[in-house]
Amino acid sequence: MVQTRRGRVHTWAGAVALLIACDSAAIGSDAGTTLAPEAGGPLDSGQRDLDADADPDRRDAGDGAITPPPPPADVGPPPPGDVGPPPRDGDTSDAGTACTADIGCDDGIVCTQERCEGGACVRDTSGCTCSLGASRTVVPAGEVHVASSSRGAPPLGIVPRAPEGFIVAFAREVSGFPPGVVSVDGDGAAIGAAASLPPAVPGEGLQGPITLELAGAGAYAAWYSASGSGSVSGAPVAADGTAPATSARLTLRPSAFPYAPAIAASDAEIAVVWADEGTPSALYVALVELDGRVRSADLSLGGIAGNGRVVWTTDRFVAAFDNRLLGPRVVSFGRDGRRIGDVVAVPGSSIEIAGLRWTGADLHLFWVEPPSPPLGRWRLLGAVLDPSGAPRGDAERLLETDGDVPLANVSVEWNEELGAYGVVWVARAPASGRGGGVFFARLEADPWFLGDPLLVHDVYDHALVLAPSRTGFAVAWRDYEVCCVDPSVQLALLTCE
Repeated sequence: MVQTRRGRVHTWAGAVALLIACDSAAIGSDAGTTLAPEAGGPLDSGQRDLDADADPDRRDAGDGAITPPPPPADVGPPPPGDVGPPPRDGDTSDAGTACTADIGCDDGIVCTQERCEGGACVRDTSGCTCSLGASRTVVPAGEVHVASSSRGAPPLGIVPRAPEGFIVAFAREVSGFPPGVVSVDGDGAAIGAAASLPPAVPGEGLQGPITLELAGAGAYAAWYSASGSGSVSGAPVAADGTAPATSARLTLRPSAFPYAPAIAASDAEIAVVWADEGTPSALYVALVELDGRVRSADLSLGGIAGNGRVVWTTDRFVAAFDNRLLGPRVVSFGRDGRRIGDVVAVPGSSIEIAGLRWTGADLHLFWVEPPSPPLGRWRLLGAVLDPSGAPRGDAERLLETDGDVPLANVSVEWNEELGAYGVVWVARAPASGRGGGVFFARLEADPWFLGDPLLVHDVYDHALVLAPSRTGFAVAWRDYEVCCVDPSVQLALLTCE
């Protein structure tokens, strides 16, 4: 058993290890590093990676490639015999903690109940789980045409719809078939057939990932199209899921190998941010009016590449991107698209930004850390950042999987009514045949605590998205009757107490 101050590491189902952490041992102690002394305005699109000039371990090897620093040391697997599911009812929190009354056992976690039993604290975690409803088909097989998520994000998007229900967007990778949207009611049933978003480029097809976020009275969708020389396109979607008459191209130049767009909206505009691995690689932003008119496009924020998220705070947009295994990078910019301050390096290694939220005072950032060779664990980390992106303390381990069970397509979404996060992820089954599938867990913050994982779907697929609902969360994924041919889109509701 690997014991922390108020949590413990478990090997779950022989494959997945969870750190159920109330106040867990932290990872990393380095303070946030600010990079690129130049501040204020967009950078020249030809500027090199900002981090390379500030970190000697990342300088070019002579061929233009950035050499990453060695990964951090891994803590290693738990001792033999530490197997089985995470603790449930009756498990002692803070093993060995003596008590004389229930009040002495309160761990500060909203969803748990503690009691003093036989002189020791006992934790009941049953309130930290959610129940899974039956899945329903929202887009039938034959309409999806097998989309790709090779650029770091799933080919699906989902947002809540007022007063209840959801809007689901899906990409297609068949030329001549633009992305589609469908409206879903509060019970998870599709309202009518899916509609196609109008192409911004004639003959648009071969889409990569698509992103959908709330904006104004409805939502905004952005996607990558490989048609022609490549472009990022976007379009507003009405609150009832109605597709617009036109969409807009957000790139003014050829866009080679862009990652999934990230979207955030203020009260007056929409920011669409994406990283492009073309020559040179850089992070770009387009600013769009709430009605869909493009105000400005292709504004460079500096040489960062990777998938990421963006949020609106009180007076600026803040974006976090994974930057090629070298740890999250955080950059702020104003309503005019001009960068504010320096790029901030968050300590650690990352291959996927799983979530970013503005709490009103802080930023909560979540990312996936790959295992350290030769053996190690995939980890989901969470950190609290100040408004500039600098860490407030150390990152916390929230979820771990064995090194041969890749952790992928993690999404962390906040539910305001529940006062908690939902986490959905894919644990790909290894050659040994253990584990594998789509999982969900409730995540409490302050202090961090991940509830028991729930199997949502027993087949691995990279198309997976999550959205809050009035009673919990909704998860949508692609489902195949025959592998890799004509998938449908399924949606299931999770009810949380």
